[in-house]
Amino acid sequence: MTDWERLAASEQQDGKEESGRGTSRRTFLKGTALGAAGAGGLAALGVPKPARAETDDLSEGTPGWLDNADRLSERSLFRKVRRAFVLDRNTTYMNIGTTGSMPRHVLRAYRRNNRLIAENPRENLGGTSAMRARIAPQFGCNADELVISGNTTEGMCMTLNGVTLEAGDAIITTNHEHPAGRAPLALLRDRRGVAVIPVTLPVGTEQSAFDYVDLFAQAIADARARGLNPRMMAFSAPTFVTGTMLPIRLLADLAISEGIYTLVDGAHASGMFDLDFHGLGIDFFAGSGHKWQCGPGGTGVWYIRNQTDSNPLPLPAFYPTRTLVYDVFGGDVPVPDGDREPSSDYDVGLFNQSHGNPNYPANQALVDSCDFWTAIGRLRIEDHILGLSDYAKARIVDYWGLEALRCPKDDPALVSALTSFVPLNAFAPTDGTRSSEFVTRLREEYGFVVRNTSVPMPQGGPNHRPLRISTHLFHDLDDVDGVIDAAIDLSERMAVGA
Repeated sequence: MTDWERLAASEQQDGKEESGRGTSRRTFLKGTALGAAGAGGLAALGVPKPARAETDDLSEGTPGWLDNADRLSERSLFRKVRRAFVLDRNTTYMNIGTTGSMPRHVLRAYRRNNRLIAENPRENLGGTSAMRARIAPQFGCNADELVISGNTTEGMCMTLNGVTLEAGDAIITTNHEHPAGRAPLALLRDRRGVAVIPVTLPVGTEQSAFDYVDLFAQAIADARARGLNPRMMAFSAPTFVTGTMLPIRLLADLAISEGIYTLVDGAHASGMFDLDFHGLGIDFFAGSGHKWQCGPGGTGVWYIRNQTDSNPLPLPAFYPTRTLVYDVFGGDVPVPDGDREPSSDYDVGLFNQSHGNPNYPANQALVDSCDFWTAIGRLRIEDHILGLSDYAKARIVDYWGLEALRCPKDDPALVSALTSFVPLNAFAPTDGTRSSEFVTRLREEYGFVVRNTSVPMPQGGPNHRPLRISTHLFHDLDDVDGVIDAAIDLSERMAVGA
């Protein structure tokens, strides 16, 4: 047995010591009430706002009602889901795009595991290999392709620093990227002379999924006309500034046809959508554990393609920037270039996961939160939260018109649970001061926690400063009505100087 194989076997043995957890089933439920109703039918569902829990009773283990989740109605299920969180009852938190909230039972286990490791510092809660193996199927990939990272930023930085790029190569990106992507792209530009080419994205409701394919295709052609070698497409899905969900599968198909690799900043996708990395055909994905997945801070989901079944391109040459095993065991560790055999002899996930003593309680809490999502049904969650977002968009349009939205509304491929809009009678779209005032007053005077963003516009000029509302699995229609009613009332007051 080689030293590399002994390392993998050691991790696998650690995983076998994980205590008493069976494999969770994935529940794929189609045609749920919220998903099928659309904006017009949502109000008719009449889901009442459940009473807030009176105590902070953190029960042991996974809630027992999850055993019957697939038999519960939407009303019953998400009422129970709501009670599974410890959010402040004095406010309605609708800024999951910044950070989420751990479920009660996950928080309890997290506290217990921190105490356990403080008492016995050699405890590893089953090891990271067992954790990776548990959540990988929930994201539609193999365990050898998944890393529990520190956050989206870490996944983006390590991906972009691990791929082999040089002067004359080009990365096609967008003008709506988060600093988590922009910063490592700029470092590649300045350190290695890699050309970074941003696509100017559309804003508002008048757009389709194929518009994005055309924009990226044109950017690739333009780069080649300049004598550059396009090697990667790096983009956010959804974008954090508007909530537009870029069409990942269509863009991956374009990249494959052009011989280009893909990196998705999925900070808002993990926990929002029922993701299938193999089905999406992408090469790299960096996601958050603490936002929509509602795990603890300092956790993330990082995918590195390690097979050619989902994508016919050769495996990307990828040299880890965070590992303790590279060249330690000499020739026993496969050189991570594009000529390696897919999956068969190289656990790229373990290679990148092994980097010192991890935060086992945080990693396990992410796994527990993922298990909670899967027990509820990831597609069921997606349908619920996108249905709430559709309803919010419909109410915004009813009062302010389509011109208030800064995100798509009608193309299913482009919508997410982030809704960005400008309450047009309250402040001008470019007025950042009044936009920030609106966010503050909505929280302090009405009890709704949202945020604003800064959106580059395709026509140029000052950025627009819309509000951004997040609808998640602990929200219901009353929450959406509440935040929109509050925004309408505040906008009318601000319009007259009140």
